[in-house]
This record gives sequence, structure tokens and C-alpha cells, in this order.
Amino acid sequence: MLLAGALLLAGTIAVALPLLLDAQSERAARDAARERALRGERRREVARVQLPRSAAVPAGRGRSAGLTRALEARVLADARARRRTGELPDAATSARCRPFAASNAPPRSGVLILECLAYTGGGRTAYLFRARAVIPTGVITWCRNVLPPAHPDSAGQTPVALSTRCTGEGRAPGRS
Repeated sequence: MLLAGALLLAGTIAVALPLLLDAQSERAARDAARERALRGERRREVARVQLPRSAAVPAGRGRSAGLTRALEARVLADARARRRTGELPDAATSARCRPFAASNAPPRSGVLILECLAYTGGGRTAYLFRARAVIPTGVITWCRNVLPPAHPDSAGQTPVALSTRCTGEGRAPGRS
């Protein structure tokens, strides 16, 4: 009787175990597909948010400084508009643009690559933008720069590259 019970138990395990493993494998495959789809949606959303915006600034004295001031005003207006649509949680109150230290624009190329921050009230948050100003034409182009969260759970997230219209990478000097 004991032997018959053991054989029945072994037979049940032999039949049930592959079924359980298949179900577990199918669930893992569904979870992985869902995760890939969510990552793809997030990347598309970040790419949409980072789309370049441009404006032409009239010529004036102190062209470089004037373009920087115009860019600060446009970045601030952009951040405020994004707040109104609900894209940004906090309202921006000011913006500052500085030369981007890692820029590959050669000196006197007629191109400024800038990093801009749109600060919220109290300065507790700032939204990051990257911008490119072509001095001879007065064209300024900026992109909101969305970085992946600095959290251990976000390790699999890949940043979405900014448009070369904002970074100036891969472009001939002075071309817009």
C-alpha cells in the first residue's frame, strides 16, 4: 500500500511539474513582454517631450549675450507652458543658461551650446534644457533634457538622445 502511494505521488509529480514549469515560463514571458512595451512607451514619451523648439532672434549688439538672454526667456516660457499642460509638476520662476562644458563646438565657430535650467519657486527643483544658438543667423534651438531617474530600480532605463539640433553634435559649424 505504501509502495502504491509512493508510485501515485511520483506519477502526479511527473505530470504536474512540467505543467507548473510551463505556466511559470509563460508568465515570465508575458511579464517580460509587458515590461518591454512599457519601456518602449516611456522612450516614445521622453522623445516627444525632448522634441526641439526653435526661434529666430533679431540681430543686435552683444549678439552672444543677447542670444543667451533670449534663450533664457524662451526656456522659461516653455517650462511655464509645460506646467500649464501638466507635463511639469512645478511652475518655473526663472531660467539661466550657461555654456555647456562638454560641448564640442570649436571656439569661434559661431555656435553656442548651452545648458539651461528653469528653476521653480524656492529653487527646490530645476528642469534641465540643452540649447544651441547659431550666432550669425540668430537661430536658437532648445530641447528639454529628460534624464533617467537615479534610482536602483531604473537601472534598465536608457536615456533618449537629444536632437542634434540642440546638441550641435555632428553638424558643421554655423549651420542651423
